[in-house]
Amino acid sequence: MKLIISLNLFIFSLLSSYAESSAETKSRKLGIGIRGGLYYDKTSFGDETKYIDRGTSQNEPELFYEPDPLINPNISRRFPILFQFDENLIKNWAYTKIILNFDIMEVEDVPPYLNNTSYSDLIDSCPSSNHYGQCIVNSSNTFTDEFKSSYPKYSDQIESKSNPSLSADFSVSAIFLGKLWGIFYPINDRHRIFQIGLGIGLGSYSGKYSINVCDPYVFDIIPTELNSFTYHDGNCEKKSELFSENISFVAPSTAFDFILYSYVGDSFEFNIAPQMTIDSTLLFGRTLFVIAPDGISDFRPNFQFVTYDLISFVYYL
Repeated sequence: MKLIISLNLFIFSLLSSYAESSAETKSRKLGIGIRGGLYYDKTSFGDETKYIDRGTSQNEPELFYEPDPLINPNISRRFPILFQFDENLIKNWAYTKIILNFDIMEVEDVPPYLNNTSYSDLIDSCPSSNHYGQCIVNSSNTFTDEFKSSYPKYSDQIESKSNPSLSADFSVSAIFLGKLWGIFYPINDRHRIFQIGLGIGLGSYSGKYSINVCDPYVFDIIPTELNSFTYHDGNCEKKSELFSENISFVAPSTAFDFILYSYVGDSFEFNIAPQMTIDSTLLFGRTLFVIAPDGISDFRPNFQFVTYDLISFVYYL
């Protein structure tokens, strides 16, 4: 993301005078469209405001579950219908717009956060003949003991397992409404490249999550491929639920928008490689207003997800 921002700032510092003198750029209009792409969930569970020793040079946020791109990442196809509002052009190369984004996130068997090791190291050290082609995540490599210390009411249930590790499931619908400010490079009045925008708004989240203990947590040694993603399927064996909670709340959220190329016509537009990141933790370090279960009020999900579309087509209304 930093590289993209730096590249855009450099380009526009050199070419803004050209963009000012070129033909007036066509603006995007109110419309409805279709898209084809994926979303990648990056939601974590724990307390972003507390810190824990992870064996690094400094303490890190107290997260017991965090998605890892190597193990069971939540990569799913996006909801195919989109709606957009009118774009307001400030300059030929700068814009503001209202955005409305909807996605459904369904995740099972989020891998446990590792202690003093990484999933890459476990993959390299795990023999292919081990546990029917699967690699076991030992409890000693996780923060299960720290979880028991922080939330002793679940100690007995965890200690009843021979090799316990923690995992999480959740199903959440997310609606984001906000405003973006951004820039792009206009090739001419209809073609633009390298659009980048930052925004702020409100995210509405509703659904349910559960925290589970596994005995043990395992993942396949042989990787799986989905489009350009390569990962290892993970599984929470002998899953036992510690607690679950329904969620329904609205929280301040941020948005990052990037589009590689767009054609903006009179009645439609066509986009290549649009990407958006919605984050409910960036402003305050955690997701606000989530009601946590009794006795563990500092434990909550922190929602963040990234969308990657191959193409999108919008017909103007």
